[in-house]
Amino acid sequence: MRRIQSRLCMLTTILFVLVRCASKPEISSIEIQETDDRSLQGIGETIRINNCGGEAKIEQNIQQLHEIRVSGLSPELNTQVLREAVAAHYAKDYGTSRDISLIIPPNTHKEIVIAWMYETRSGVLIVKGKSEQPTFTIKIAFGVGPVASTDLGC
Repeated sequence: MRRIQSRLCMLTTILFVLVRCASKPEISSIEIQETDDRSLQGIGETIRINNCGGEAKIEQNIQQLHEIRVSGLSPELNTQVLREAVAAHYAKDYGTSRDISLIIPPNTHKEIVIAWMYETRSGVLIVKGKSEQPTFTIKIAFGVGPVASTDLGC
C-alpha cells in the first residue's frame, strides 16, 4: 500500500511539472508593447448591508480584480493565454487585486458608497511566430476607499 502511494505521489509530481513546463513557453512567447493610451478613472459603488435583527457584526470583503480585454484575435490564438500574459506583466507593479472590508454592527441597515480608482492601459500583443498583433486593454484597480455611509434604519 505504501509503495502504491509513493508511486502515485511521484506520478502526480511529474504530471504537475509537465503541465507547468508546457504552459510557460506560451506566455513567454508573448511580448507586450504599451501604447501611450492611459487614463485614470474613479467609479463609485453603492453597497447595502442589512444586519437588522443581527446579534453580531457582519464583515463583508469586496474585491476588484484586473479587467482585461483582448481583441483582434484569430481562432488559432488562445485568448486565456493572452490574458494571462497581460496579467503577469502588470502583476509585478499592481498585484492581482484591491479590496476593502466593510464591518456593520448588529441591528443596523447601512448603505455605503465606496470609490474605486482605476488606471486603464492598452497596447499590442506580439506573439512569436504569428503575423497578427491582437490588442489589449487592462483596467487596473489601484485604490479603494469609503466615500459615504448612511444608516437606512431597521
